[in-house]
Amino acid sequence: MVDKGLLNLDTPLYKYLPYPDIQKDERYKLITARIVLSHRTGFPNWRYFDPADSALNIKFGDLYLKFTPGTQFYYSGEGFYYLAKVVAHLNNKTVQTIEPVFQREVTLPFKMQHTSFTGNELISKHKISDHEKGKVQFYNGTTWPVTLPKMDSSYFNPAASRHTNALEFSKFIIGWMENKGLTKKNMKEMLKPQGQLPKENSNFIENGDTAWGLGFGIAQTPFGTRYEHG
Repeated sequence: MVDKGLLNLDTPLYKYLPYPDIQKDERYKLITARIVLSHRTGFPNWRYFDPADSALNIKFGDLYLKFTPGTQFYYSGEGFYYLAKVVAHLNNKTVQTIEPVFQREVTLPFKMQHTSFTGNELISKHKISDHEKGKVQFYNGTTWPVTLPKMDSSYFNPAASRHTNALEFSKFIIGWMENKGLTKKNMKEMLKPQGQLPKENSNFIENGDTAWGLGFGIAQTPFGTRYEHG
């Protein structure tokens, strides 16, 4: 969408679509797509799993800001969900109707016919929930990974609901490595450090990430730069 001129990385997202969930805090108007993709929104990862300090008198389940957007790094799925709502809006869709756009732009070109962010019969039939005592446990069709109470399998949640298999995910990664799908300018922008991580951050400690690009952690190793998401 950036390549097509439909979305600007540095335009505040509220100018495309205001977000009632956080409108009480005017600081949210600083949030841009670049800030979301580099995890600097100030949002918690998920409001229900990472509630606000009780001293702040913020009701459980309310979205809030940990800090002024753009000033620090804090991994957040909430930010990606807001960006999904903006992307859907700009395509005249909602997060419950945008799946066909993803299919047209990503899965068809990369021949990923079994990859989806929303539920369907194939996923329900073949999805594995876990392995227990050496046996595969199949998804029972009654639960779906959700991060907000109102969600179900019809919601496109870019931070949590993609279902795929190893072969198709490999196609996506290889395509990205071969610079397919984006202009070289924006591919380069994705790999550029957008914000530094403090040494006490878990991503720094566990994965060695010293910075974050547009969607990827960036780590320096003896063998060169590693781009990852773990």
